[in-house]
Amino acid sequence: MNVEGIAYWSSFVIPVVLLGMGALIDKLVESVPFNRKHFFMGLDLTIYFLTASMVNFLDLARRQPPDSMGIIRNVFLLLAAIVMLIIQMGIHQVWIPPEKGGRMQLFMLCYFSNGIGILLLYGFVKMKVGRLI
Repeated sequence: MNVEGIAYWSSFVIPVVLLGMGALIDKLVESVPFNRKHFFMGLDLTIYFLTASMVNFLDLARRQPPDSMGIIRNVFLLLAAIVMLIIQMGIHQVWIPPEKGGRMQLFMLCYFSNGIGILLLYGFVKMKVGRLI
């Protein structure tokens, strides 16, 4: 397996699989059938993106000579992660109440929110593998 493949597995696929396992464990602990809330993972994916951008500062600090553009890009990623986390929290706060149940809740939390989280994490991995950060 090449370096790019290892980066994808360690930075993208493994967190997504662990997130799915967390949903399964949450379902087993509650001992209720699967329902929509077990698949509302956009907030968690955004937190993974935030964490990855924070940890990336350690990787950037080890580079010799220091990559100033990489540090600037990573600062922008960190700011984007914080903004997206606030947006995700707002989406979840508005759409999670049971009275909001329906197709729009399913779209906003299962597709839109999860899609944002997956795109953020995937974009980070692509930038990391492309040595932009």
